Amino acid sequence: MGYEELGVNPTFSQKATLRDLKKKDCKTLFYIQQNVDSHHFEKISKVTRLKETCDILEKYHDRGDKVKLQSLRRNYELMLM
Repeated sequence: MGYEELGVNPTFSQKATLRDLKKKDCKTLFYIQQNVDSHHFEKISKVTRLKETCDILEKYHDRGDKVKLQSLRRNYELMLM
């Protein structure tokens, strides 16, 4: 997932490969942006690389899981009382 910029004096095939990778990256980013809800879209709308988008969404969902776990644990403790 993603791509790295080329170094000094890249060959034609390296340039073509990079162009193809960038095109695939942009298409995938477009599809993700089209299929997320408005709340998630606000977080990823300014991002230009797929890797950054995935990192943002993963961070959001990891944090959400921790909050859900704390909430469930609290509800369980209240039920025991």
